[in-house]
Amino acid sequence: MMRFDAGSLRTTIVNMGRLEGAERIAATAAVGAAGLELHAAIKDNISLRDHSLDDLAAMGHPYARRHGAIQIHRTGGGGTLANPENRVHTQSGALLGALRHGPTGTTTPSYRVWLDPAAAPHAVHVVYGTKVMLPRDVLWDTARGPATQKRMMRSIVRVFGKVLRTQGGLRFAGAARPGSRLGA
Repeated sequence: MMRFDAGSLRTTIVNMGRLEGAERIAATAAVGAAGLELHAAIKDNISLRDHSLDDLAAMGHPYARRHGAIQIHRTGGGGTLANPENRVHTQSGALLGALRHGPTGTTTPSYRVWLDPAAAPHAVHVVYGTKVMLPRDVLWDTARGPATQKRMMRSIVRVFGKVLRTQGGLRFAGAARPGSRLGA
């Protein structure tokens, strides 16, 4: 049995038989595929272009803390966000340009998706909020989104089928929230 994490997914591979070195290859490839799915979903969720800054001002600043809750994009459903109101409107493109991803290079197969505050200093304010703006943790909420998790799980299963060509069993369960992290 082997465990590894991919975003908010904790995956356990069981019944792997005698595939000693193949487990690591398969786990690394599967985590990478799931990480790419997470990156794509986050990229979609920080690329909204449906409202300009002027539009948001005319709407009474729907992300303002004075409202007590975000007043925009409050639709449910099985989308890529656990909290659909936490999507981010692209204005300058700096936040989108600050989105980074890649394997961590640790001894355990892992993949990281993050916002680089050196490339977009306002990323910290978007994710954690300010005294006047509510937080929008688009990273964590995207990882928790039902559609994102489904895409990640499918990519894991697809990769294992290609890499292992075996009857390995997969079991998926949610993980405890580790907290979002910006930067290195």
